[in-house]
Amino acid sequence: MALMRCPDCGKMVSGRAEVCPNCGCPSSYFEKEIIDEGRTKEEEIVYEKDNEAEVDDNLTIEILDGFSILGQEKYYDKSQKLYIDMMKLHNRKAAIYEKELKDRYAKAKTMEKVWDEVTPWVKKVIDGTVDENVKILYEYDIYITVDEFKKKFNINYWNKIKGIVDTYDSVIHEANEYQQMKEHERAGRDRWQGGGFGLRGAISGAMKAGVLNAVTDAGRAIGDSIVDSRDNSKVAQITQRLYNAEDTQKELCDGFRRCILCADMGLAILLEDKGFTSGIGTDFNATEKWAHARQYEKNTRKLAVKAIEALYGFPLCECGMMALIINDIISELISSGEENSIDDLIRFMKFWEMQDDFSQLFSNMKKRKLVNRYLENHKDYKDINFSEYKPCTYVKLKSIKKEIIQVIGSTSLPQLVPFCVHLDNFLKWCLDAEFCLASAETILEITDDTTVDEFIDKIHKEKLELDGLLKEVWVRGDEKQIPDVKIKNKWKLQETDIILMYQNKAVFGTMFGGKGFVLTNSLLCNLNPSMTIPLAQISDISYDDVAHAISVSGDGSEIIIDLNSEKPASRRFLYSCLQVFFETYYMSQEERHMRFVKRCAKKIWEIMEIYAAENNLSKDDACDLLIQFLIGKGIIKEKSQTIFCPYCGKKIIRTIKFCNYCGKANKYG
Repeated sequence: MALMRCPDCGKMVSGRAEVCPNCGCPSSYFEKEIIDEGRTKEEEIVYEKDNEAEVDDNLTIEILDGFSILGQEKYYDKSQKLYIDMMKLHNRKAAIYEKELKDRYAKAKTMEKVWDEVTPWVKKVIDGTVDENVKILYEYDIYITVDEFKKKFNINYWNKIKGIVDTYDSVIHEANEYQQMKEHERAGRDRWQGGGFGLRGAISGAMKAGVLNAVTDAGRAIGDSIVDSRDNSKVAQITQRLYNAEDTQKELCDGFRRCILCADMGLAILLEDKGFTSGIGTDFNATEKWAHARQYEKNTRKLAVKAIEALYGFPLCECGMMALIINDIISELISSGEENSIDDLIRFMKFWEMQDDFSQLFSNMKKRKLVNRYLENHKDYKDINFSEYKPCTYVKLKSIKKEIIQVIGSTSLPQLVPFCVHLDNFLKWCLDAEFCLASAETILEITDDTTVDEFIDKIHKEKLELDGLLKEVWVRGDEKQIPDVKIKNKWKLQETDIILMYQNKAVFGTMFGGKGFVLTNSLLCNLNPSMTIPLAQISDISYDDVAHAISVSGDGSEIIIDLNSEKPASRRFLYSCLQVFFETYYMSQEERHMRFVKRCAKKIWEIMEIYAAENNLSKDDACDLLIQFLIGKGIIKEKSQTIFCPYCGKKIIRTIKFCNYCGKANKYG
């Protein structure tokens, strides 16, 4: 790959880069004479055939592997191979052991068992790793004892988890001393002189360490309970909090991984010192610069570049930090559509054997290949406008997601594919687009043959497919439902009623005077104040844009369904569903037809008003234009200027009041 020099910052940049990733200088200013075309071609040929790359006029090195992520390049030569192999010697094993450590921790249940059963196992694994490394050094005639090796490279597990050890020990120690103090007081001594800071101090220190969340006045309460009731349950509660804290398990795992890494780094360093391998020049400061940039850098491209420098600087840093570094890089690669850089990032991670720590990411790579193959066969999908929040776009993308899920055999789309990221984001953000789901007929595909049960099932499936839809409205089939019997008894519903949906939190709240609604196969119930409208008597349903509520009228009553807690699209979706539900199943054909005609007329008139305003026309002119349009389409027929008198049969003018021939009143004009 051709390298050019940026004239602004002086760094070497890939010839493919459009701008310098370090300072943003456009590629048109790159100093192209640094590496001419002929030399570039020769260099690429050498890389492919001889696995060599020319660095300068006097030195040629053999390339072990090279990577280019967002124009940031990294090469390792073959002289560094042994050093790299030793650095990552136990990395994959450590990742597997870490999973086992978490399993053992979960089974321990208490901190006491963690100390008795888990930490001895961890120490055994660390000692075994160090022993293996010392044996390797012996094969290279490097003589060092296990203890010397541990001391030289600070491989001490207890030091790595010192915070947790100190917290636990201080609570137990101070509790015991407090017990002694109380025993001395009972022996008649006025004042007890003891060491330490007291139990209260121990727990306070633990809280400052970010591990414990002690109860109010815990020190005195625990001390008294130990002495007065001879019961250590209070101390057990505190140590249990230490066990349950997420930071506790994390520190145990991190300490284990640091010990393994220190052992392998030490092995690599000793081999380098004796001249058996070249080092790779780790840069720990790059990680600090990236961490600082995460707080202040607003430009995602520059932040990604800092993350790449941290990745290159020390590829085997702490797993949690590495996950954040990789996430910053991937976010920029996805947003910029840098497919080649994604491939190189994965190759880099595979080179450093990160598969077990990032198994989900590597699993996504397999899915990525399947999705890309699918998109190649559906090239028109790449032209979809993901910012067009319309029902038709939603329905199409929902269908595409189903197809992709079937192709990859998983409901989790690979976030390494820009199309999948845009797809997931669309389905997430469309909940905030009020009219995205407004057309229930389109979404639910209601026909004359659709039964009530099928209708409700369709609503339920739609809710499941779009996470966050109808968040507070329970639809038949949801989990954690309130038993129908409980609802019927509470609001005295008929046993024959089938509960179709209700407002989830509101139903629970109604036990204490909250608001909500229940929809059955025959009634719509308002819960507070108690009110019901038979479905067959519902005369109107409307949506209030300001109050975010659905109003249902009928039988002289009105029920307001408050939807303020729902997303904008959820409100419109539920309104459309209820509207179709009432019209399809509980209105006569004539009523449905009239509502349909009125709805269509209203929409047409709204369009004509907009047209009239944009073209400076009066409403009468707009109405005339609409009539002419409908006549032209054959939807209505233009009225004739004349008619035949129904009494005498003579032809007369339509608008005349009396027939010119027989004198009868014209009632048909």
